[in-house]
Amino acid sequence: MYASNRLSSLARRSPLWCASLAATSLTAIFAAPAQAQSLGPIVVTNVQIVNQLGTNFDPSQTPTLKTGGSKESVYLGNYNNTESELGLNYTGTADLDSFFFLHDNYCVGSCRTGSSTVIAFTIQNQGDVTQNVRFDSLITPGHIAQIYNGGNAEFNFQVLRFNDGFQTLYSASGGVNSDGIFLSTGNLEFRNQRRQTGENFDLLDWDTTALPVEVGALAGGQSTTIFYVASYFARTNSACADVLVCQGAQVVFGDPRNNGGTNLALGGDDLNAEIGRAVVGADYFATEVPFRFVNSNDPFSFETPPASQPLVYDPLYRSRLQGGVPEPTMWAMMIGGFGLLGSAARRRRVSVSFA
Repeated sequence: MYASNRLSSLARRSPLWCASLAATSLTAIFAAPAQAQSLGPIVVTNVQIVNQLGTNFDPSQTPTLKTGGSKESVYLGNYNNTESELGLNYTGTADLDSFFFLHDNYCVGSCRTGSSTVIAFTIQNQGDVTQNVRFDSLITPGHIAQIYNGGNAEFNFQVLRFNDGFQTLYSASGGVNSDGIFLSTGNLEFRNQRRQTGENFDLLDWDTTALPVEVGALAGGQSTTIFYVASYFARTNSACADVLVCQGAQVVFGDPRNNGGTNLALGGDDLNAEIGRAVVGADYFATEVPFRFVNSNDPFSFETPPASQPLVYDPLYRSRLQGGVPEPTMWAMMIGGFGLLGSAARRRRVSVSFA
């Protein structure tokens, strides 16, 4: 119950977008005996996850909250006043050993999409001696993209510890806007970054990246909660006569370099590099992300996968929707966004800006 209350409190305290955040219900609660993940005296006793999503075609409306399930896919077209299309596809589940993860948000024309996942890991030192703890996990492959020099997309990612207040253990952010692509990844660099530009598109993608995060000291018998907070949005404001030659933006975390990249409009499940993938609008699969809480002196828990071949992107957007689609009934929405909470740990930051 302790972690459940803190997770709901974290959701309510999000300051970004001035969204009216309603009380959030948990979409999944995983509880298991303490020995389910036991690495020495550090034990994961509980994992909880909350997913949220929102979509909107009206740029004048402030998005509001919608609590989602463990897997959501939304592809909508608005052909009433202007041709626009949006897509929001995510998967978010978790257990005591790993979580299954994808966030894919895009907008073309005039629209908003947003999604977020918050995972709370409750850990306990069941030994008698104070342990210096590290959280080992992986940053998934991803990309940020823009077509026809329009729209913007952004992600915000944090690992937080709650112990009489929130402490930021790690944070990263990035996106694309009228100034270009920007990326700030804390004290690590997303692996195998690749910038691709063309006459009508600009993008940056990266590969799986090791994520060791120092949690700090945990006294014998003490418990604490670690929050994994990830939020994404895409936004465009272009009035389009033809959605296929319209401004758009996309942000993806999941599996764009490995198994993903299927474009539904082209058909088939396996598109190879010769066919290419649309810069904005390609479909991606979720990927499993392992995690462990270990002593800080232990080696990193996971072998980083070999570098994958960069995708070959098609500079054009391809609509997912077959023919005109009536304007949908507006949802209660929100752009998922968890800002800086608690005191930031003093860490060296690596910032990269792409003009």
